[in-house]
Amino acid sequence: MSDKNSDTMNYPFTVLHWNYRGFTEFPLQQLRGEETDITDIYLKENLISRLPTDIGRLERLESLYLSGNDITELPCEIAKLQCLKCLDVSGNRLKRVPEVIGDVRGLKFLILDDNELTELPLRLNELRGLRYLSVCGKY
Repeated sequence: MSDKNSDTMNYPFTVLHWNYRGFTEFPLQQLRGEETDITDIYLKENLISRLPTDIGRLERLESLYLSGNDITELPCEIAKLQCLKCLDVSGNRLKRVPEVIGDVRGLKFLILDDNELTELPLRLNELRGLRYLSVCGKY
């Protein structure tokens, strides 16, 4: 584990690069008690179909990249990720985004391209810090 610039951060951080690993489940149990140190997770192009309901244990998570999986829904517990700034769930099979996404106040980048969405939650307008929203592709 390493530290980000100590002038700007006071806690250890861990970036997990688990792209193209063939995971069929979100590997939360593999973190062995280090959940609070995880800041960035890359799980692109795996075979994940759902996120765990205890995803809120990743209390310092800032970036979550899940593009190219088989995720059909985001759990309401996504709202517990209060440090989350970037969420990329492009190229999945999402049918909807939960209204509680409006509770993730720090979210700046939300990438929803190439999913099966038919509508977006009204509470997206509560994300005042959102700088980039992309919803292109499949409908």
